[in-house]
Amino acid sequence: MSGVTVALSGGASKSTTTDASGNYSFTGVSNGTYTVTPGKSSYTFTPATRSVTINGANVTGQQFTASLATYLISGAVTLSGTGLGGVTITLSGPISTIAATDASGNYSFTGLSNGAYTVSPGKTGYTFSPASSPVTLNGANA
Repeated sequence: MSGVTVALSGGASKSTTTDASGNYSFTGVSNGTYTVTPGKSSYTFTPATRSVTINGANVTGQQFTASLATYLISGAVTLSGTGLGGVTITLSGPISTIAATDASGNYSFTGLSNGAYTVSPGKTGYTFSPASSPVTLNGANA
């Protein structure tokens, strides 16, 4: 994966960015123990860090696996303080979908990426306040 920032910490602090093939390297690093940490917005990495010890030779093959980070939007619809089931909740934005509240009035949308969304409830015979709610996901659940 290209464009991943890789940080080196320990006896020296450096950072670099992976090339088009996902490769990275640090040069001019002296003997010692270091931590290598990848990072890119909207992604998690396995492992999150690697400990590397340099002792008179180059160290290669320190690989990480990236996964798209996903988040959720959840909430509840109530009527006079009691959960209202069967409400259709429409999510619009980078991902658009529909869900329904459970018997307790709860709903959730999972597997979402960062971005600006709008959540809108609807059920025949009911009006809702607010009629819709903006929600922005930026590295965390909402």
